[in-house]
Amino acid sequence: SIAQFVRRNIVPKSIRDKVKGLFQMRQRPELSEDSLLFLQKTFDDDLAVLGEWLGTDINCENYKSVVINSDLSWKS
Repeated sequence: SIAQFVRRNIVPKSIRDKVKGLFQMRQRPELSEDSLLFLQKTFDDDLAVLGEWLGTDINCENYKSVVINSDLSWKS
């Protein structure tokens, strides 16, 4: 596009980098303990339903080990 051509060929890289830096996240956002608990409960509810379908107990705490160590197959 024309804007891309102008940006890359006319605007100096140092200026492009400075503008880009204004829009970059400097610090990773952190969730509050309440938000984490809310999300864990929400996902645990959904994982419980999925676990019923797969014939296993799945929640946020055991998800990784269940997925890695189990032969999950759909119930007939």
